[in-house]
Amino acid sequence: MRYYFVDQIERKILELLLIELLEYCKTFSLIWRNEFYDRSYKKYHDEFIANLEKFIIKQEKVFSWPGTRITGIPATRYTFDFSEDTLNVLLKYLSIYSCWGFEDFSLQDQNDIPVLTTISHEHIAFLDIEDSIYQNLIKDIPLLKDFLVKSETYTPSYAVVRINNDIDCTSYSHPIGIIKFFDTEEMADAFCETLEELKSSECFYMVVPFLGELPKIHHTTSRAESNKKDCFLA
Repeated sequence: MRYYFVDQIERKILELLLIELLEYCKTFSLIWRNEFYDRSYKKYHDEFIANLEKFIIKQEKVFSWPGTRITGIPATRYTFDFSEDTLNVLLKYLSIYSCWGFEDFSLQDQNDIPVLTTISHEHIAFLDIEDSIYQNLIKDIPLLKDFLVKSETYTPSYAVVRINNDIDCTSYSHPIGIIKFFDTEEMADAFCETLEELKSSECFYMVVPFLGELPKIHHTTSRAESNKKDCFLA
């Protein structure tokens, strides 16, 4: 069963949740987007990696990871052992949607199946857990119940968005233009691939999920249609 977080949880609740999930999870992963953060966040990257380097299981260039798929420039995904030792370090840097320039924190079980997935820029986070585990979590952390809702309460949609490569990305939230929404991830992926074949060198495209309402980056319909036209003309 999937349970979505309806708000950013307080740091203390997050800490308690991660302690509970030590029983069910074996690894955690973080994404580093080199094209955005090399200039502004490199010192944070280097400090974080130095503190956890001996726990790295895998470092790889990726175009997809739990909750996100991109095209264009690959991201770097770091996977670490998840234990009390790494959690003690992680908690110095982590909130549910950010980690010192890293993004999209996730926890995986012993079969590498995601248990906790976060999508940083869209402020989406969810747990994929059995109902028995959910019951144990809210028994041990009663306040957690106020932050979680079952997946059937939401109707997800998927958006293809455009990200410009020529902007000065010195802030965490980079400019995004929404091109089109789709009911399924497969339809969004297919449209994204078509745009990639027609794209200019100044932008690339990615698929992001939305739940129920549009994010703050949403443009008006006329602007979105204009962006769509620009992409096809590029």
